[in-house]
Amino acid sequence: MRKTKQPTDSTGASFSPGAQRRVIIDAVRPEISGGRYPIKRAVGEEVAVTADLFAHGHDAVAAMLLYKEGTAERWLEVKMAPVGDDVWQGAFTVSGMGAYFYTVEAWVDPFASWRHDLI
Repeated sequence: MRKTKQPTDSTGASFSPGAQRRVIIDAVRPEISGGRYPIKRAVGEEVAVTADLFAHGHDAVAAMLLYKEGTAERWLEVKMAPVGDDVWQGAFTVSGMGAYFYTVEAWVDPFASWRHDLI
């Protein structure tokens, strides 16, 4: 039985062959001490979330800001928009007292990539 070698990056760490199609999400803000402490907002204030998003090559990226209030089971989604130089932004409004959670989800948009290449 012949073994094939798993692809590696420059550090020698292995990765899957489709890894170059993934989006990197970095520097999600606002955050305090790497998320160790919660940010604070008053009821009615907006939480503007930014993140650095990029993919390998010239693939188009799409992103959503997901957030939920405290113990809610359902995440609400807000489309993020590019604001320049790989920085994307989305926002939500604090509607009540309590803890809120948010995260960023991003992916390569094959249709937008195709459309950009066609134009």
